[in-house]
Amino acid sequence: MNTLNMKLKITLSGGTRLTFSLVLATGLLFASGQAIAADALEKTKIFLWLSAIPSWMPSVFLIATLTGLSWLGFVLIRRWLPAAGQGKRNNRMGYYAVVAGALVGILLAPLVTNLWKSYLSEFINFLPPSAAGNVAVALSWTPSTTANVGGYKVYYGTSSGVYTASVDAGNNTSYQVSGLQQATPYYFAVTTYDLTQTVEGSPSAEITATATTPVVDFTASQTNGNAPMAVSFTPTVNNTITSWQWNFGDGTTNAGTSSTVPNAIKSYGSPGTYTVSLTVNGAGWSMTQTYANLIAAFPPPPSAVAFTASPTSGNAPLVTEFIPTITGGTITSWQWNFGDGNISSGTGSSVPSAIWSYANAGSYTVSLTVTGPGGSITQTNPNFITVSASSSGSGTTSSSTINGLVAAYSFDNNGGTPLDYSGNGYYGSALNAVTVPQGRFGSAMSFNGTNAWVSVGSKALLALSTGMTLEAWVYPTAAMSGLDTVVMKEQLATATTPGTATYLLAANNSANQPMSAVWNGSEATVNGNTQIPPNQWTHLASTYDGQYQSLYVNGVLVETLPQTGPIATSTGSLRIGGNSIWGGYFQGYIDEVRIYNRALSNAQIISDSTTALSVSNPPQLIVGDPSVEPTVASLPAGVAQAF
Repeated sequence: MNTLNMKLKITLSGGTRLTFSLVLATGLLFASGQAIAADALEKTKIFLWLSAIPSWMPSVFLIATLTGLSWLGFVLIRRWLPAAGQGKRNNRMGYYAVVAGALVGILLAPLVTNLWKSYLSEFINFLPPSAAGNVAVALSWTPSTTANVGGYKVYYGTSSGVYTASVDAGNNTSYQVSGLQQATPYYFAVTTYDLTQTVEGSPSAEITATATTPVVDFTASQTNGNAPMAVSFTPTVNNTITSWQWNFGDGTTNAGTSSTVPNAIKSYGSPGTYTVSLTVNGAGWSMTQTYANLIAAFPPPPSAVAFTASPTSGNAPLVTEFIPTITGGTITSWQWNFGDGNISSGTGSSVPSAIWSYANAGSYTVSLTVTGPGGSITQTNPNFITVSASSSGSGTTSSSTINGLVAAYSFDNNGGTPLDYSGNGYYGSALNAVTVPQGRFGSAMSFNGTNAWVSVGSKALLALSTGMTLEAWVYPTAAMSGLDTVVMKEQLATATTPGTATYLLAANNSANQPMSAVWNGSEATVNGNTQIPPNQWTHLASTYDGQYQSLYVNGVLVETLPQTGPIATSTGSLRIGGNSIWGGYFQGYIDEVRIYNRALSNAQIISDSTTALSVSNPPQLIVGDPSVEPTVASLPAGVAQAF
C-alpha cells in the first residue's frame, strides 16, 4: 500500500448551530428512508450536520413540538366547541392537553432520538462510496477538550460537504485513510462521540488533501568493483518521515529516527552479490524500495604473475616450455603471447604450462595475461627468447615440417624398430604389426585389425597442450565398422575415472566417418562427411590451436569447430593402429605418421601429404657399421649431434 503522510491539523468545534423551521424539522424527523433521495442529501451539508448534532437537541425539539401541537390542537378545538358556560372548563382542558403533550414528548423523546440516530447511521452506510484505490492519506488532529469523549469518527468524500464514507478512529488522534484514488482531491471532517458511542459531537472544520503516491528511491555511487569495495548510497524521499532503515544485503543495517534519510557509506569486504533496500516510515505508513543483486563485489585479480622458460635460446627450430607462477587472486581465463604473432588462450582457474616452437631466428618478447572477475594482469618479458639461424649442412630441410614436429614415423627401415624421424628419438615398438613394401612412400606398417599396434612410451614432448597436428596416410584393406585407431595418446584408468584419450585421430568411428578428438575438460570432436573407402590411400590430418579444431581429408577441410582450453596431459603411451583403452584396432596399412605440437596451415598439410619423411627428415648415420648394426637418428639436415 502506497501512502502519503499529510499531517492535517483539525480543531473540533464544541458548539452547535441549529436553525430550522418547525415544518422542515418535523418533516425530516418523520420522513421514511425511502422518501429521502440520496442524491438530494449529497448536494447539501445538512445531512452531515444533522448526524453530528447532540442527542439532547432532537429530544428538546420533540418535546417542544408535541407541546406546541397540543396547544394548537386545544385552540382549534375550543373554537369548535360551544362557548356559553364552558369557558373555565375549556381552559382546563387546554391546560391538560398541553401538559399531556409535554409528557408524551418527554416519554417519546429518547426512543425517537435513538431511531433518528440509527437512521442517519444506516443512511451513511448506504451512500455510494468513492472507487477504491491504492493510495492513503494520514490525518492527525488536536484532541477534543469536551468531557466524556469516547472516540473519533473520520468522514470523507470527493465533494466538499458530501461525505460518502466514514471510519472509526477509536480514541486515537491520528488515522491513515487508505483505499483512495491517486491524484484525486478528498474532503475530510472529524467528529467526536461519547463513551456510550451513541452521541456524536458537531463536525470539525473541513480540510482537503490530494492523494499522491510517495517516492522512496536511492542510487549507488558504483555497483561493481573489486573487494573491498566502498559504495555511497544517496536516498530520494518526497514525504515527511519519522524513521528509516538501510539494509545492505550482507547482514548489516543502518537505522535511525529523523525527518530525513542520510546518505549511507558501506564497504563490501567479501566478494559476492548483494541486494540493498531502504525502508522509510511516516505517520501511519511505511514504504520499502529494494534493488535485487544491486552490488557485485569481485574477487581481486592476482597480485603477481610470472613465468620461466626452458630453453630461452638456441637454434631454429627452437622448442621452448613456459612455466607460469600465479600469486593470489582468482582467475577465469589466460592468454600466452609468444611474440611471433601467435597466441594460446583458454579458460580455467589455473594456467597450464605452454610449449611453443620458434621456426625463425629472432628475439621474441613473451607475455602472459590472466583474467578474473576483478580484472586482468599481464606479465611481459622483453626479448625473452633468442633464436639463432640453423647451421648449414648437407641435405635439405623443410621448415614447414620440422617446425614443431615432435614425432614422425615412415616405417621405411625394413622390419626394424620404428624410427622417429623428428630427431627426438621417440622410437616405437611394434606388436603383431609388420612392415610391408607397398607404402604410400616406401614401406608402410601393416596392422591385422585384432591385436596389432605400434607403441611409443610416455614422452615429454608428446604431452601436447596448446596446439596439435596429427597426420597419416591410411589404407584400409577391408570395410571399416566402429572405432579404427590411427594415432592415440592414452590416459589410463584410475580408481575413480575410466580410461580415455587426450588426443586421437581415427580412420573410422561409430558413425562410419573419419574423426579426431581432443580432451580439454570434455571430449571435443570433429568428423568427416563420408566413410573412407577401402583398398586405397587416404590422407588424414587433424589440427587444434586452442581456438579451433579441424579435420582434413586428402588436404580438404571437411569440418572445423570452435574449441578452447588446453589439451589434457597424460602419462599414458602413444599408440598407432590400436589402443589399450577401447581396442579400436585398424586393419590395413598406415604410413607417414607425423605429430606436431602446433596447428599447421592447410598449405603445410598439403605439403606434408606430398612429401615423404625420408625426404623432409632423412635419418642420419651417427655411429656403427651399416652392414652389421647401424645406429641412426633422424635429424634436421645440417644439424650435428654428438654422444
